[in-house]
Amino acid sequence: MRIIHRLRNKKLGELQKKMSHCRKDSKQWKKYNQAKKFILSKSDRQFKDTAHKSTKQFVDLCLKEQVTNVVIGNPDGVQKKSKAKKEKRPLKNYRIGLLVKSIKSLNTNL
Repeated sequence: MRIIHRLRNKKLGELQKKMSHCRKDSKQWKKYNQAKKFILSKSDRQFKDTAHKSTKQFVDLCLKEQVTNVVIGNPDGVQKKSKAKKEKRPLKNYRIGLLVKSIKSLNTNL
């Protein structure tokens, strides 16, 4: 998920830079804006797909190991305690809410 997030931000930055040199609502600006919308929708689909695949693996593992209870906590404390930027980065670009929502939708007697 971090890779998708990073690539999306990189592409959006390039498009924003090009858009800043264009007059708003010009033909070229509209083309860049359309490309921006495409990148955002594509990355959202990739996030959903990755979340579904990882939570499916998690649920299958839980069923295989006969886990009866799963506790999901709030990652805010972990993010605030780590002081180095490199430690915060993995959690910052991770969509925790999307994963929790995916796990709840795949809830099969956990």
